[in-house]
Amino acid sequence: MHNWPAQSPRNLRANEFSARRELVGLTNALGICYDGYTARAARSGNSLTSASSPRSHDLLLILLAAAGCIVASYLTLYQLGAFPAVWEPFFGDGSRLLLHSSVASSLPVPDASLGAVGYLAEVLCVSVRSRTGKWVRRLYRVVVALFAVASVVLVALQWRYFHAWCTLCLSSALLSLIIAGVVAGETVVREE
Repeated sequence: MHNWPAQSPRNLRANEFSARRELVGLTNALGICYDGYTARAARSGNSLTSASSPRSHDLLLILLAAAGCIVASYLTLYQLGAFPAVWEPFFGDGSRLLLHSSVASSLPVPDASLGAVGYLAEVLCVSVRSRTGKWVRRLYRVVVALFAVASVVLVALQWRYFHAWCTLCLSSALLSLIIAGVVAGETVVREE
């Protein structure tokens, strides 16, 4: 049994602020900006909500989810045979191998279609969450968390099981993780 020292409310607040600052640094490094909200604002103690309007924040989440939906829809169309080849600029035959693998074929529908539906659900949740109750915001956080976990699992499968990579699959996973980071950041800010 660990005997962890009790943290004062001040230390807990400092730890939350430090985590938020790290998240802002990561999102800034990835090129995401919140209408002028920068790491400098985080260091000065300004909150995300004071520097960014909820509308622009929601627009960012909608654009990220729409981009994910486009990528997943393209992969779905390839899996259905609408395109003879999938776009793959970096990993040779990796995309084709992954998109026609035993894991991808184990479902009654193309696995990429689940991603397209999930991203569409994210767009819808963000679009209506400001006008609805807490249950939509909670549902949205659950969907985002599931996508983030699924992204990590799928990337791990590419790396450890298939030993092949898919550029668009990795792009979709990155979009999911960025969305999760943004939602986690807004959750921390709203709880303060």
